[in-house]
Amino acid sequence: MSSKDKCTPVFIYSADWTHATALQNLIRGKKTTERYILLSQLTISDLCSYVGPPPHVIILDVPPGRYVALILAFRKIFPQALMICTQQYFLYSDRMVAEYFGAMLLKEYDALISGYPNVGIAEHITSSLFSAAHPPIRPFCASVPPQVVLGSLEIWIRRRLSGVIPSSRTRAITLDWLARGISLRETAKQLKRSEKVMYHYRRLMMQALGIRHCSRDFIHSLTVKAGPTSWKDHDR
Repeated sequence: MSSKDKCTPVFIYSADWTHATALQNLIRGKKTTERYILLSQLTISDLCSYVGPPPHVIILDVPPGRYVALILAFRKIFPQALMICTQQYFLYSDRMVAEYFGAMLLKEYDALISGYPNVGIAEHITSSLFSAAHPPIRPFCASVPPQVVLGSLEIWIRRRLSGVIPSSRTRAITLDWLARGISLRETAKQLKRSEKVMYHYRRLMMQALGIRHCSRDFIHSLTVKAGPTSWKDHDR
């Protein structure tokens, strides 16, 4: 990558070209000098060799809880950049990843496009009407691998869940058994409890975290993944 412009760019990534186009239009919705760079054909090594001005905003159309490796790579290479993740909705694990990394905003699609074309990306970042306070940036040294961060995130999620689910028994069963993909029946058998009790624990966790679709979102809400290590991996 190279840069001829002196303005600081906005990086945009989306595997869906319609979403990428919408995000470009959001940046260009008002008269602005913002310059954007699409990342759909780039890899981490490409970013490491980037010689232009560093981005002040990185927009990722990905669920943070499934893309920890890419988010970590961005934070290492561009430690001062604000990140915005966009999705139709976000899970508890996504919110925990955003809180852990800091300087990351989660914006649902409807929230981003509701003010278009009068409200651009700058307003979503700076205006108190569209942006809430976020934790400060968490620094990472270049040698930290994704596996270490995943381990820290799992501890972070457990710690934060204690303020949501007071019952340590509920947290232990859902995190150590159900969130690992072990069925209600097998969990009940191993713990020598009834299947109905296991269902009760799962329902308590779903209610506390606002999980509406168990088969689709339950495990993803309580776990994090490294995800692809490059955009080309994802696009394949």
